[in-house]
Amino acid sequence: MESVTEQMKEYVWSASKKNRYTQCGFHWKMIFEDQITSKTDRRYADVGTIVHETIKTFLRMQEAKTASHPETKDLLESIMKDLWDNSLNTLKPRANKCLDNFSNFFIDLRNKCPDLLRGAIIEKKISTTINPIDPIKIRGIIDFYSPVLGLLIDWKTGAAITLYPPMAFQGKMYEILIRSLNYEMPKTMFLMLQNNLQIDLPAMTDSWLIQELISCRDGVLAGQFPKRRGALCAWCPFQIRCVTDGICLWNL
Repeated sequence: MESVTEQMKEYVWSASKKNRYTQCGFHWKMIFEDQITSKTDRRYADVGTIVHETIKTFLRMQEAKTASHPETKDLLESIMKDLWDNSLNTLKPRANKCLDNFSNFFIDLRNKCPDLLRGAIIEKKISTTINPIDPIKIRGIIDFYSPVLGLLIDWKTGAAITLYPPMAFQGKMYEILIRSLNYEMPKTMFLMLQNNLQIDLPAMTDSWLIQELISCRDGVLAGQFPKRRGALCAWCPFQIRCVTDGICLWNL
């Protein structure tokens, strides 16, 4: 069996894996090392997946044509109808709001740049290796990139209204992934579909991201999986394991 060190040489880091380790090493260990499955409330995540899939399908259908406002909204609604899960009906207004805001954003952007979709990257998985001296493999799914505008956009269906650290890390990783395809440094934006906000990613260095990943990787290699208390604990499926970790019942 390969050692943990050998496994980590081939380990592919995504933004979600890195951010999960940063938020709570114990949670990361449960999922990615111990591979413990658990039932969690995935309704909001499922709505996000449906919204993303709807936008992806819409954009691919629109690559060769111009959409009017009613056509755009009607088409989005039609696509989502085919994807919708009726068990999520209580969250339907949330999904509709996301698509309404996306529709308005798309129409405005395409009016300003009719060639917006020429050569666009739509919902594409990209992998690359960074830091040649101490190689680290990274991977991510790019929601949308327009070479014409040099604009990278990530759709967000949550309720955030400001740029927080996990988002910043994700945005920087996606910039590096786009550049690995020989595009120039993009302007990176998060479109917050719930709140109809556009949040720009500030300039950040590659070395910052590399050091963040090295810190996480070295922590895993050293067997360091610190428990970090925070707001996310309320939704963690491993709360009991966290509390009882390291306790031997026969020593109580």
